[in-house]
Amino acid sequence: MNWLFLIMVFFPSFVGIMLLVKKMTDRTAKWIALTSSSIVFLISLYFYYMFDKTTSSFQFIIHVNWIESLGSSFAFGMDGISMSLVLLTTLLVVVVMIFMDYHSDDVKEFLGFTLILETALLGVFVALDFLLFYVFWELVLIPMYFMILHWGGPRRVYASIKFFIYTHVGSFLILVGIIAMYFYKGSADGVYTLSILSYLDYNFSDKFQLIVFPMIFIGFAIKLPLVPFHTWLPDAHVEAPTGGSMLLAGVLLKMGGYGLIRIGFTIFPVAVNHYAYIMAVFGVVSMLYGALLALAQDDLKKMVAYSSVSHMGSVVLGLAALNINGFNGATYQLFAHGIISAMLFMLCGILQYSFKTRSISKLGGLAQIVPKMTVFYVFAFIASLGLPGLAGFVAEINVLMGAFQAFKYLLAVALVSLIVTAGYYLLALQKVFFGDIKQSLVGGEFADLKINEKIALMTLTVLIVIFGLVPGPLIELFNLSNLEILARIGGV
Repeated sequence: MNWLFLIMVFFPSFVGIMLLVKKMTDRTAKWIALTSSSIVFLISLYFYYMFDKTTSSFQFIIHVNWIESLGSSFAFGMDGISMSLVLLTTLLVVVVMIFMDYHSDDVKEFLGFTLILETALLGVFVALDFLLFYVFWELVLIPMYFMILHWGGPRRVYASIKFFIYTHVGSFLILVGIIAMYFYKGSADGVYTLSILSYLDYNFSDKFQLIVFPMIFIGFAIKLPLVPFHTWLPDAHVEAPTGGSMLLAGVLLKMGGYGLIRIGFTIFPVAVNHYAYIMAVFGVVSMLYGALLALAQDDLKKMVAYSSVSHMGSVVLGLAALNINGFNGATYQLFAHGIISAMLFMLCGILQYSFKTRSISKLGGLAQIVPKMTVFYVFAFIASLGLPGLAGFVAEINVLMGAFQAFKYLLAVALVSLIVTAGYYLLALQKVFFGDIKQSLVGGEFADLKINEKIALMTLTVLIVIFGLVPGPLIELFNLSNLEILARIGGV
């Protein structure tokens, strides 16, 4: 099984490099990329099938000595939290491959970078060594930087540099925290190791935790991102190509939430209890501020980008509640927002391609012009605002229940953000798709959805409904892992 695990992680980058260096048609490259990413997705489904949900322990562990002088090893493994994000990653890469049109520019190279990005993302979620984790964490920046720089919009240079600098600063803060843990533990017990598992049961002093945890928190908060560390995200999303935006919102942001759970909340229980209310404030401010900024946007894609800031705020609120409802809601939100946001950004890209604009003020009456696209837009918007029966609602209701137990007054702010969220989505629907057709669009010929777009959108639609109506299997996957982390923190 070890070899299959390694294939799942490294096979995408092998194919991606091949696509970058070998000459072939874009059509051939797309079929190779789609086939290889589908194989990886099937492997992840196999691991899900083999996963033992009755234990919180890490499974499928691989451990090979790597740099013995540093105490670093080539270590991989998954618990339920990791498993859910591995499934999300492999799924969304397949959806991006289906969606990608081989008539686009330099699609072969784009697909190559996407597959390399998949390996980096999977490495982050399964690495059980701090050095290995950090290598994959930094590797994620490289393909995404070039995807924005080469295939992005008019301000792609600015957006790509801003993305790289912001996230690299966050990475530096995380690295400082890792180094501090390494030397503190090593000097205390004489064992210098970078094994993440060795730190999960280690008790750092209260003073050490209170000093180091804020660095770790800010580092991961930049990636989520939380207000006020969020300003890189709208620029990156607006300028990124559609496939890049889908993975950026669908998976890259989830790295921040995963890092907070895996490292921040698990290793620093004293600091987590001490700073819980402050983290909750960060969460609700991000929820409300992100929603208000989304309400003020004229660019549909920028509106969706700010909605991601708002939804990631709910992840931190749920975690800060320090109870199982909040934790499960936050973890569920990582998955649910992943598939919903990918659908939203895909739709924004399709709209841009068809009408050469995403400006709300320049569009109107599109339901009469592109009815199929309109149906998917309505569904994606109501899914993102948390309609009962869809995946987003399961996450939000659990977060709100957890927040009610821990932060009754802050909950009021969170509820206001949900009202604002409904407002900007419904207003956008009314202005863009309903009412009279804009005069500038009268008489024009505009394409509705193509077959590959329909397949990709229907895939995400079905998943959003399934995980909304039947949330049990996914919650069962990470419930025990969350309970174990909460037991260490002293939560409920």
